[in-house]
Amino acid sequence: MEEKLDALRAAFKAYIAAGYTGIVEMAMDENALEALQELQRRDGQFTIRLAAYWIIAPSETEEENLKQVHRAIELQKQFNAATSLTFRIVGIKTAKMLDPVVRTADAAGLQCALHAISDSAIKLAINILEKNSRPGRRHRIEHLELASLEDAKRLGQLGIIASV
Repeated sequence: MEEKLDALRAAFKAYIAAGYTGIVEMAMDENALEALQELQRRDGQFTIRLAAYWIIAPSETEEENLKQVHRAIELQKQFNAATSLTFRIVGIKTAKMLDPVVRTADAAGLQCALHAISDSAIKLAINILEKNSRPGRRHRIEHLELASLEDAKRLGQLGIIASV
């Protein structure tokens, strides 16, 4: 734990020295959260704003996937004032797996960040967000590089953020 805390302190110090006022962690998990909580317990409030995307690792069952979403919801409520916890989904490739995850996250007010690079993955992500979320949530598709013209238009119409 001491090595993690020292690394976090050094990173925060370097970011602040370079003029950063905030950072985004795109793969927050229990291990990283534990280190951040311990750092905050020892050192007090962070001197840099931190936003974190809670990682949802694909599981064998819908119940296991939703358990992870409920953990993200719990953390969002706990840290809402200081840290904006949302999540990303890694390795889930079918609508059947994603539909309940996105629907549950969206209903709780979480911002979804889906990773999609290929044209078929982009189309799947757009379809899932369109079907399972409400407009205005500012959901994201990360690493979006090969969108068709039709899908690029749909992103704008649906208010989905294209993060390249």
